[in-house]
Amino acid sequence: MRSGWTGKDVWNSPNGMSGFGIKISLLVYLLAAGLVLCGQETNGLITIHMDQQPMKKVLDRIEEQSGLSFSYNSRLIDADEAVSIHLDRASLEEALSILFAERRISFEVVEQQVVLKRARAGKVKMDAVKSQDSTLVEVSKFTLNGFVKDMRTGEVLIGATITIPGWAVGTITNAYGFYSLTLQSEVEELICTYVGYGKGRIAIHSYENQSIHFDMEKDLTHIKEVSIYSDELDNVIRTTRSSEERINPESVRKMPALFGEKDVIKSLAAVPGIKFFGDGSTIFFVRGGSRDQNMITIDEAPVYNPTHLLGYFSTVIPDAIKDVKIYKGDFPANYGGRLSSLIDIRTKDGNMNHFGMDGSIGLLSSRLSLEGPIWKEHISFFASGRRSYITRPLQNWNPDIKDLHFSDLHLKLNYNISSKNRLFFSIYRGEDNFEAQSRPDFSTGINWKNRTTTLRWNHLYSDKLFSNLTLLGSSYEYRLYMKLEENDYWNSSIENLTLKYDFTHYLNPDNTLRYGFLVSGHKHDPGNIYRG
Repeated sequence: MRSGWTGKDVWNSPNGMSGFGIKISLLVYLLAAGLVLCGQETNGLITIHMDQQPMKKVLDRIEEQSGLSFSYNSRLIDADEAVSIHLDRASLEEALSILFAERRISFEVVEQQVVLKRARAGKVKMDAVKSQDSTLVEVSKFTLNGFVKDMRTGEVLIGATITIPGWAVGTITNAYGFYSLTLQSEVEELICTYVGYGKGRIAIHSYENQSIHFDMEKDLTHIKEVSIYSDELDNVIRTTRSSEERINPESVRKMPALFGEKDVIKSLAAVPGIKFFGDGSTIFFVRGGSRDQNMITIDEAPVYNPTHLLGYFSTVIPDAIKDVKIYKGDFPANYGGRLSSLIDIRTKDGNMNHFGMDGSIGLLSSRLSLEGPIWKEHISFFASGRRSYITRPLQNWNPDIKDLHFSDLHLKLNYNISSKNRLFFSIYRGEDNFEAQSRPDFSTGINWKNRTTTLRWNHLYSDKLFSNLTLLGSSYEYRLYMKLEENDYWNSSIENLTLKYDFTHYLNPDNTLRYGFLVSGHKHDPGNIYRG
């Protein structure tokens, strides 16, 4: 009996396999494991040699070798573009980096898909994420801003909508046609829409802070008549503020008019919550408030008596209107406190490119408008005047009437100094005069006048900060006079001088911050008798 181990014992297995057989088995196992590791190491490596082949074919070849599929927008890549690429055992990241080196396209591996995106210049950083073996793109925020204008006239468009296709973000232009939109995702296109105009599209080629301006063209497409019937009239939501309404100037010109005179104030009859004093009157009440609780502004300056002929016509010439906003409550802070309503009327800036003239002759008055460039694409003007001629027809009815007329004048200058600075100067003058003479040595009369002056400076401090500095003055004068031996008259007036500075800070698509200050002074003359 042996008491120790021998070499024979060591190299003999229990089932009778020899030591040499075990060596062979171990060698085969190690070789197989090495092949598996080698296969794992080379999995997904790209070997490709193609000359002047369509991009689609190159991507298909990479899909075959990587086992991944590509996902991308057809507008991002031209599938028929001829490309050349030569690679041996390159990783997917190396292959795509070389393929898209001059095309500014980034990629991200999500599960079993390679998502292709447009890359930002100087902002692309690729990091491998071990858990997902993916390539991510670090995207920085960037801001797009600019102005939206009418292509033919150069007039800025107020309330135009700017959107991103496929994204739930957007904005609208302010009262000066300016917009600002901050994004943090790659976008390919910016779309602008405005009522009565065709859709504007601009492709985004670089993801950095930049100014993009839209020149919109009126949509003259004619369609067949469509009749829509409904049991009740549904109001169209035109703004997120429930108390705000906007009136299109074109709709004012198409409305029925008293004696052929179009009137923007009378068009408010279509707005819920506004009731007029009577048929044909421009005196209105809002939600039960009194007449004097309504404020009407022309280019931000208040008009204290916006009527002619004892309320039958308003002071605003329809041809001069660019935009009308109505606030019936819940007023924005920049308008201050108002009791019933605010009618914010903006006048035309003038055609920057071409001269134009428009006018009409009516039963009671005639009007004429002129506009055009003083310095093309830099300075423009707009002028509109109106005067009535009803004295002579009334004299046939009452010979004591010596004079009865009203007149209006709108004048505006627009100076586009630079892409960040713009000046506006506008004035309005309106007058009513009535005089009766019962005998040669005695006459009586009533006269009232409205005057407004506005000087505005728009300045863009940054891509997100827009400012508006306004100096405005407004006055109203009412005079009652008698001419006997002396020209005695009773006069009352109110004057207003205001300086205000408004700032609009576009923080992001969901938040906009508005702030500023206002300083205003008033001078009142309740009524005094003056000797002529």
